[in-house]
Amino acid sequence: MKQDTQAAKDYTYEKKDEYKSRLEYQMQELDAKTEELKGKAANASESVKREFDKDMSELSRQKARAQSKSSRASSPPRPPPGRTPRPAPSRLGLRQAHLRARQGPLQ
Repeated sequence: MKQDTQAAKDYTYEKKDEYKSRLEYQMQELDAKTEELKGKAANASESVKREFDKDMSELSRQKARAQSKSSRASSPPRPPPGRTPRPAPSRLGLRQAHLRARQGPLQ
């Protein structure tokens, strides 16, 4: 059972790293395309430039959200608000709890 749990954790981390690398690649492609469009927009009329600036500011907000998601994917999960995470029990603590449970209620 412990091996299965470890295998599941390893698989999850592999997928998370794969997702993160794909996201970083897509962000780099997006940056390159954005720079290309900025060059083309420099030669456009004023109304097109205003529309382009508006679209670029929206794109910047979306990019910031995507980067935020990427950083959250690489950090450990946070506990729900108002709850403090409990420390993981040690092997000795688990053994003691198991023995106490087998003994039954105190008399």
